[in-house]
Amino acid sequence: MKILFLNIYQNKVARGAERFVYEIAQRLKKTHQVDIISSDKLPQPRWPFIWRSFLDPQSIQICLFTLKNIPKIWKEKYDIVIPLNGGWQPAWVRLVTWLYGGKVVISGQSGMGWDDRNNLWCFPNVFVALSSKAKDWSRKVNPLLKVRYIPNGVDTAKFKPEGPRIETNLKKPVVICQGALTKGKRIDLAIKAVSKLGDTSLLVVGDGELKEEISRLGNELLGDRF
Repeated sequence: MKILFLNIYQNKVARGAERFVYEIAQRLKKTHQVDIISSDKLPQPRWPFIWRSFLDPQSIQICLFTLKNIPKIWKEKYDIVIPLNGGWQPAWVRLVTWLYGGKVVISGQSGMGWDDRNNLWCFPNVFVALSSKAKDWSRKVNPLLKVRYIPNGVDTAKFKPEGPRIETNLKKPVVICQGALTKGKRIDLAIKAVSKLGDTSLLVVGDGELKEEISRLGNELLGDRF
């Protein structure tokens, strides 16, 4: 099969969605033709409230990126297209694949909320929920849609009890918070919460544009427990 991942930020940011695309694509390409279409653009601002209408700078950026690549999708006639960016993207992709007979699969990387409601209302052929709760929620949002529950995987060749470990000097118990160091992930709330526990340490695993700010807050509130 010919499979396409459509993710505007694949080569520019390192979040869960980008890792998902990389890991799945590496495995699928062993038996299928797999393409990834991305861009060299960094995310534009997402304006409060207005983003729900998908008329904010980031949504318009994603829309223009998608429209630019519609001719390639039409020319290649991919069997399966997997759009990652939400907003206008799943609607345009669903329309063009419907016209030539392709399929759309959407993975609910955004989580329960407005973005995935929009994804569900765009009627992909299959919506993949990452948790049983998300599966039930998705079926309520769009009862007409085929929903499947497949949680994000773990590479057991890398993550195993007898595998390599990173040693820290953190005093146990240790809370691990993994995520991109961006405003939307709200890592600051994890730091503030652990600061109230007294004898608990926090290990933040991730990278992003707020690294210095989050490091400063962690050191200020937690000291050697961070």
